[in-house]
Amino acid sequence: MKLKLNEKSVAALALPPGKSQLVVWDKEQRGFGVVVGKTARTLIAEGRVDGVKRRTAIGVLGAMRPEGSPWTVQLARQAALEAFVKMARGLDPNASRRAPEASTGTSGPTLRDALTVHVARMQRKQRAERSISTITAELEKYMAAWLDRPLAELTGAVLIDKHEQIKRTVKARAGSNPDNDKGAPLANRVVTHVGACWNSLNRKLEGALGTWNPAKAVDRDVLAPKRERIADQDLPSWWATVQTLTPIRRDLQIFALFTGMRSEAAREVRWEHVDQAKCALIVPDPKGGKSKAF
Repeated sequence: MKLKLNEKSVAALALPPGKSQLVVWDKEQRGFGVVVGKTARTLIAEGRVDGVKRRTAIGVLGAMRPEGSPWTVQLARQAALEAFVKMARGLDPNASRRAPEASTGTSGPTLRDALTVHVARMQRKQRAERSISTITAELEKYMAAWLDRPLAELTGAVLIDKHEQIKRTVKARAGSNPDNDKGAPLANRVVTHVGACWNSLNRKLEGALGTWNPAKAVDRDVLAPKRERIADQDLPSWWATVQTLTPIRRDLQIFALFTGMRSEAAREVRWEHVDQAKCALIVPDPKGGKSKAF
């Protein structure tokens, strides 16, 4: 299908029933087009590099560019011309997404864009607020230098270095499992956060980022579980010690002992969660979100 592509004509395009995407080419500029998906319109450029057909995603209509302005059809048309010049010179416009050394002069969605999309998806799926705040805080702290750079520059090699850097520089947490390397759980989480954000954005862009998630390149630490428990013979002395605590701390320890609840879940219990008639305690927002309520 061909059409003169401009802001009005692209906005009016509709996805036919039963189709996952629609590709529309510009009547005036050969190789310039738009992929209409269920949630986004991705502007593209297609040409040949040394006789081999190459298609590259320029940007999502309305998404923010690195310069801070949104993608328009006119801006995408200009970017397409630049891509055609590269292809005519034998340069693959997608090479920067595949090769770690090609990390300058690229553009496109950023890690911050990916984080925004992923957080919105978590909210739609009613994920726990603490999970949303954790991923936001940890990415803003440990990936600050990469938040506003194009995702095309965030290679597996970069994430491998970041994973090791976190383990080298963070302070050991009190009560952490001595069987694990210092900072390993945090380093694993940060890489997992990046991978999840990349996946969410790629889903929204109908796969325009490609098939290789850079987080896959990182061999995350295998974490040993923390298997500490109070031995049966130690319970009397533990009980005696607990009785010396303040009433609130004392009751929290006893409550956790008899319910087996996680510390955070035990501290979030409220009177309205208690069903006196059924002798039951409702846990409305446990680890895993409201869908795991019991």
